Amino acid sequence: MSVGSSPSPKRPVNRSLSLLAVLVLAGVLGGYVAPRIGFVLGPQLGTVVPVPPAAQPPAPAPGAPPASPAPPAGITPPASPAPPAATPPPASAAPPAVSGPRVVEREESVITRVVQTARPAVVNLNVRAQVATPFGLFPQEGQGSGVIIRRDGLILTNNHVVQGAQEITVTLLSGRSLRGRVLGADRFSDLAVVKVDSPQLLPVVELGSSGTLQVGQLAIAIGNPFGLGSTVTVGVVSALNRSIQAGPDFVVENLIQTDAAINPGNSGGALLDSSGRLIGINTAIIREAQGIGFAIPIDHARVVMDQIITRGRVVRPALGVEIRGEIDPNTARAYGLPIDHGVLVVPQPGSPAERAGMRPQDIIVAIDGQKISNISDLRREIFKKKPGEVVKVEVFREGQRITLSVTLTELRSGIPQWLAA
Repeated sequence: MSVGSSPSPKRPVNRSLSLLAVLVLAGVLGGYVAPRIGFVLGPQLGTVVPVPPAAQPPAPAPGAPPASPAPPAGITPPASPAPPAATPPPASAAPPAVSGPRVVEREESVITRVVQTARPAVVNLNVRAQVATPFGLFPQEGQGSGVIIRRDGLILTNNHVVQGAQEITVTLLSGRSLRGRVLGADRFSDLAVVKVDSPQLLPVVELGSSGTLQVGQLAIAIGNPFGLGSTVTVGVVSALNRSIQAGPDFVVENLIQTDAAINPGNSGGALLDSSGRLIGINTAIIREAQGIGFAIPIDHARVVMDQIITRGRVVRPALGVEIRGEIDPNTARAYGLPIDHGVLVVPQPGSPAERAGMRPQDIIVAIDGQKISNISDLRREIFKKKPGEVVKVEVFREGQRITLSVTLTELRSGIPQWLAA
């Protein structure tokens, strides 16, 4: 979510300082903070092979005798001796055959077709919130983007665009404004679903698949940068399966990288393929980079979105532990530990971890055979599972490695999520 078109953008709505320190998400001032912001234009548009001009009679060379006038009608001129036949050039010297002009569809045609189809389904979000300061509560506004995914008014966007929102105004391409409300949101995936009520059915974008994306294919971004309104930028899929640090406690993974220009305010907007299908939700940029932006793949977004729509929230598994720190080589040397990786935890009372025999100050070093080096590794491996699954957790305790079988439970909301796993 980003501030409108004023030269000095306002600060983001109700955003944690830890997020601002690391990743800039392209919402209000880009949302989460990557190292630094950078922008880039899309690649040049495609070209058309021109049709060669029609042949013209050659002009006489300077100094050449003028051509003989045509004889009067009915007079046959005397026959001129035939010139000696020229020796035909060898086959290897013969010029290649000239084919007709090759017509190539312009890339502009692809882009304009996609824009005409998908642009009406990309909306602008204006968010108002009350921000607490030492001097009291003050109103603050910010802007972002969203994509209509269902004709009855469901809009997919970023969590950081609507986080803390007390009032949401959704503006359609036609200029019509609707009041929106947050149906549900998920911090870990940075996704949210907003609901609007409209007397008419709304235009929607077709959902594609991110599982078949190829590096180098066309990528078209549509959003609301700096509050300017519906804006189109073009690039390619630059890379796949990228990860970015989204805070001190977790990493957003499996992102699409693109060089289509994504600016503050594009957050929650659409990333489309050449067929006009939604392949990602634009979410982040990196400062001081040349065209490095990121989008959440639609395959992952669809799973989160479906849970929000059906349950109002995302159900995530948990061991039932509080995270106390990470073990790295420096920590290991300082405390004389024989291991150089892992996550220090304390099991919550009555949790699956405690019932499985986990103790305070245990260091988790592996889950189902996958090495755990830090908190992000721990979350990633746990979030791959479902509540009710049994996982093998290897812990380091008093100089020994012990394997525990833990039946995962649902992540509780009573404890801050950045402390829990």
